[in-house]
Amino acid sequence: MNEILIRLSGMYAEVLIRAALRKAYNRNSGRKSNSSKLCLDLSLSEEDLARKEDVRAHSIANTLRTFKRLLYANFSHGYTFLTLTFDEKSCDFDITDTAICRTKFTNFWKNLKRGSKVGECLEDNVEVRYLGVQEYHRDGSIHFHVLCHIPRQYKALLKKKWQHGNLDFKRSNKDPLEVQKIANYMKKGIFDPRLNNENHRYLASRGLNKPKTFKFTSPSFPTWINESNSELLYKEESEYAFTYYQFITSLTEDEFQSYVESSKEQELQYYIEQLKLIQQLQPAA
Repeated sequence: MNEILIRLSGMYAEVLIRAALRKAYNRNSGRKSNSSKLCLDLSLSEEDLARKEDVRAHSIANTLRTFKRLLYANFSHGYTFLTLTFDEKSCDFDITDTAICRTKFTNFWKNLKRGSKVGECLEDNVEVRYLGVQEYHRDGSIHFHVLCHIPRQYKALLKKKWQHGNLDFKRSNKDPLEVQKIANYMKKGIFDPRLNNENHRYLASRGLNKPKTFKFTSPSFPTWINESNSELLYKEESEYAFTYYQFITSLTEDEFQSYVESSKEQELQYYIEQLKLIQQLQPAA
């Protein structure tokens, strides 16, 4: 029977189907190479340079997968989209310096809950979790794109508290196609070589929802995903005995759980029937 792993992030479902008999492959890939050591060696061979680029490509791919999972798990059903820019005339710091700009952003976000008077801060019941990316303008200055759930009535407050430039505030209309577009739009910053440190490729607050994972075995692919108002985004057939799918789906976590449980019941029934068949074939003592 096939081994199936489903990772559900809001309306974003990833399905990995692996054959029980797997093709062996070498796990000592470039991902485990010491990239920092490679960077210090000024006499890299073409093979080392290729391996170094492979390390970076794998790292970016992993980061992008994690980013998209967090995005769909937290913002599938509506979000506020903020763009924060820095104005050189109103800033007395280097607006091309990543560390400084990120500190300014972090301080701004913490300050949203600070204030002694009504209207000076967000109310306690307003959620402040966020997910964002950093990008560069052509002149090298930095700006941020951030997803959050801050309501529209706080638009003026956010603009007031962001004292380093312009803050653009937009609310989504909860359209699944819009979520896909924003995911593709925001991934540009993750590919920027100036953000080669994988810990700095995106911004994420604590407490973001994580994807839900289901593991089970099944004799066949769960075609019910295709039949439930789902859209196939991507499919990969690997030579190493697995198939990988990405879906935008309307199926809920409970529906996935019900399917997994029913599949396990079918699997148990299958083994019981096989055991009965073996017992029937055994010669009587």
